[in-house]
Amino acid sequence: MGRNKARSKGNGPWKRMAKCMDLPEFAVGLDECVEIWGGNTVQVEGAGGIHTYEKDVVKIHMKNYLLVLHGDEFDLAHFSDGCLRIRGKLQSVSWEAE
Repeated sequence: MGRNKARSKGNGPWKRMAKCMDLPEFAVGLDECVEIWGGNTVQVEGAGGIHTYEKDVVKIHMKNYLLVLHGDEFDLAHFSDGCLRIRGKLQSVSWEAE
C-alpha cells in the first residue's frame, strides 16, 4: 500500500492533465490562475509583479517562473493584490525560467 501511495504522489489529475497537454509542471499551481478572454484580454491571479512591460511583450513574475505574453498594443488594465489584467492583441503565451 505504501508503495502505491509513493507512486501516485505528485501524479494527481492536474499534473496528468498538464502532461497530456505538454505543459510544464509549474503551470498547474492551484494558487495561480491564467485566463484568456477572447484573445485580447489576459487575467492573471497569483502574480508576483511585472518583470517586463513593453507594447509587444509582457513578462510577469509568477511563483517559480515568468509568464510571457507576446502580442501588440498591450495595456495594463488592472493590477492589485497579485491580480492583473492585460489588454491587447495577444499572439502567444509561454513560460520562462526565472
